[in-house]
Parts: sequence; structure tokens; C-alpha cells
Amino acid sequence: MIYCARQTLARYRGLHPNLDRALDALNTCDLTQLSMGQTAVDGDRVYFNRFDYETGDCAQALFETHVQYADIHLLLGGEETMTVAGAQAEVERDETRDYIGTKGDGDCNCVMRPDKALIVFPGEAHRSGQMRGEPCSVRKVVCKVLME
Repeated sequence: MIYCARQTLARYRGLHPNLDRALDALNTCDLTQLSMGQTAVDGDRVYFNRFDYETGDCAQALFETHVQYADIHLLLGGEETMTVAGAQAEVERDETRDYIGTKGDGDCNCVMRPDKALIVFPGEAHRSGQMRGEPCSVRKVVCKVLME
């Protein structure tokens, strides 16, 4: 897990070639102009998912983790808490979506705003959509990075 100021993401170059491609794309792309849904950057190696939602009380919601992909979470608007956790009990799995739903206790809460970034790597469970105080609308981009 890397939780940092969005403006400092470039310091994590060199960890993986696909992460470098993602950081280059994030540096050159106007994320506010992305269409809803998926936008390819480098085929299935790096792509953006753009979506909106309302935050809420997610205390009983499943965490998610991935086997192949890292996620770079960036907010375009709104605010949420994301919880990250280590080992958890698997509840469901969809290998076609590289998704594993898990349950367990969180280890770290990260406050997400447009000036923050969160990178979660394969095997790191995370839960988004948690309100901070009152529910609010979140505009979000998740950059999916294949960590082959």
C-alpha cells in the first residue's frame, strides 16, 4: 500500500514497468475528461475505470482484493474513507474480473480527497465508499495496473 499526496506519485517510478506506464499516463491525461467506464492506456496492462457513487456506512461491506492488478485510487471530487487490510477470509471470487471479496478487520483508514492517492497492490484488501461524517457524491478514477 502506498498512500501519498497525489503530486508525489512520480517518486514511485521504477517499482514495475506497468506502474511506470500508469504514472506517465496519469501525468499527461486530463482525468476530468474521461468518459464513464473503461479507457485503455496500454491494452489490458494499464487502463482507467471512471465512475461516480454516493458514500455511505459500509461497515458490513466486503473488502476487495486482486490477484493480478494493482489499483491506483484517485478522486476527482468528493471525499471518502478507504480502509486497507492484510490477510482476510475469502467470501467470494470472480477470476474473470480479478476480484476476491473478503471479510475481516481493517488495518488502516485513508482519507481520500482529490489531493491524495492510494495504491493497493495484489493481495491487499481494500474497501472504498465509506462516508466521512455525512454521505457525499464521489467522482473517481481507478487506474488498473497489471503486476505480472
